Amino acid sequence: MIICRCNEVSDFEIRKFMKKHPHASFEALKLVTSAGTSCGRCKPLLQKIHERFSNEQPQNNQLRLPF
Repeated sequence: MIICRCNEVSDFEIRKFMKKHPHASFEALKLVTSAGTSCGRCKPLLQKIHERFSNEQPQNNQLRLPF
């Protein structure tokens, strides 16, 4: 199913990104997938998918350092 019509981003692509980067921010999701970066109509649905996936992940309190 296509979530972002403007940029042709599917729910599969969004879930694939979230599985690979489970603690990514909503902004990172938009930046990498380009979903929600044009007209913005899909942002509420994209936010809901991001929140649902984030809530399913175990909390990680370990310090993360980018390399």
